[in-house]
Amino acid sequence: LAPNTMYIHPSFKASRDQALSLLRTRAFGTLVVVGLDGKPTAAHLPFLVHEADGLLRVELHVAKANPIHEVIGNAGTAALLCCLGPDAYISPTWYGAPNEVATWTYAAVHLSGHIRCLGRSLRRSRRYLCNERRFARQYPRRA
Repeated sequence: LAPNTMYIHPSFKASRDQALSLLRTRAFGTLVVVGLDGKPTAAHLPFLVHEADGLLRVELHVAKANPIHEVIGNAGTAALLCCLGPDAYISPTWYGAPNEVATWTYAAVHLSGHIRCLGRSLRRSRRYLCNERRFARQYPRRA
């Protein structure tokens, strides 16, 4: 997947390293694809980000029962992955200057590219994602 062309005010543009840090720290986002009927379909999923030769690769697991699984298929469907970080309301009173307006500040990374099913076994895919997550080491599965 490649960085998407989301509008970013120049004052708030993050570096590639900052964006990768958010992706790796959060490791959860919204995957959006458009079906053959032209309707967008979304799923909220954990993911892993790998970088090789300057290119990003995202791995995630989608249950076969999830309707988005059929849309993805094996053909390399265009996709958008949105990863949101912290957000907060900014009151105009905080500026200490007259005629200011309220705003919302947030951190987000959008990636766009093509997604396809790799055909990994369900057990292997889920175990891989869970073992890579920090909480899996903090809360190991009981035998």
